[in-house]
Amino acid sequence: MSPVLIGLVIVGFATSAPVMLISAVAAIDRAPALAVGNALGSNIANLGMVLGAAVLLTPLAVHSQTLRQEFPAVLAATGLTYLLFLDNELSRFDAIVLLSALAMLTVWLVLLGMRSSVFDPLRIEYGDEFSDDLSVGRAVFWLVIGLVTLLGGSELMVNGAIDAARRMGISELVLGVLLAVIGIAGTIQPHELTSGVLTLHYPLMAIMTLAVFVLTYNRRARLQLTRPVGAMLVLTFLGYQGYAIWSAMT
Repeated sequence: MSPVLIGLVIVGFATSAPVMLISAVAAIDRAPALAVGNALGSNIANLGMVLGAAVLLTPLAVHSQTLRQEFPAVLAATGLTYLLFLDNELSRFDAIVLLSALAMLTVWLVLLGMRSSVFDPLRIEYGDEFSDDLSVGRAVFWLVIGLVTLLGGSELMVNGAIDAARRMGISELVLGVLLAVIGIAGTIQPHELTSGVLTLHYPLMAIMTLAVFVLTYNRRARLQLTRPVGAMLVLTFLGYQGYAIWSAMT
């Protein structure tokens, strides 16, 4: 299998597995607001803290055509979710639309990975990272161990988060944001969106996504994600977390 295909699809799903499982467990436990908060919070954390900290260490410039073709899909997914949220409700219909979009995006990523150039920087990086030393048996063993551990940890985290939210008297949405997938949660447990989703949490995520898109997709200027940009991303994330804590406490 192509290294870039492994990276785009398999690694992509693997890194999202904790959020998806926590979202599903929270919905099953009738805490869908926690699931939504966790999904939004994890995206904001990835953009603000993870990407921002990485850029602070090493400024980045995107030269991979594969990644450039992915960026518009990220914006489209962000816009689609916002449109579905406008009625202030996450219904099963919304969830089906989101999951269908995910399925189509996955097929497109598979095709994109298969067509990627052997000289694409992303393909080269993935090829250097992945090792062929691990046997199939050992890989399956560690996969099963990881899934079981992840499921158990998700259950413990959700139960602890629900109990903490009730004891502290704060919104499950806010706690989900602080702990940081909507489609899974909506399929299991449709619900109305909690106050703050469309006025703070989602707009911030969308603005940060758009900012990263503009800085990395500009073909003429080849703008980099520089250290000042990284500092702004981290400070935005910390300010957002501070505000969320303050609003929860008051």
